[in-house]
Amino acid sequence: NKEDESVFLQHLQMFIKKEAVDIYIPHPRYDSHQFNGVLNVNSEMIAEDIILEYLEQGMALEIYGFNSTVQYNLNNISAIKNYKITSPFLKDSFNHGLGFDFNQVSV
Repeated sequence: NKEDESVFLQHLQMFIKKEAVDIYIPHPRYDSHQFNGVLNVNSEMIAEDIILEYLEQGMALEIYGFNSTVQYNLNNISAIKNYKITSPFLKDSFNHGLGFDFNQVSV
């Protein structure tokens, strides 16, 4: 429901601040929620290509996501560390997702 969604987004905002997340790339299928204190990337490019551009600049990246195919597609790159976000506000299907073995963080 909308109330749970609002609370979840507040928890994500606190997580972003605590972990000093720099960049947010929204899923293209969903309305883009804008988080404070980060670069909210709105691009026609797919997330993998956006991330690869940062890697080409010599950055090492931590990717926080919901067990996504983006994380899976980039999992074999040594400069990337993947984290799966779980939360009691998410359906079990999001918490377990595609079953990839990423590091887990809870919000």
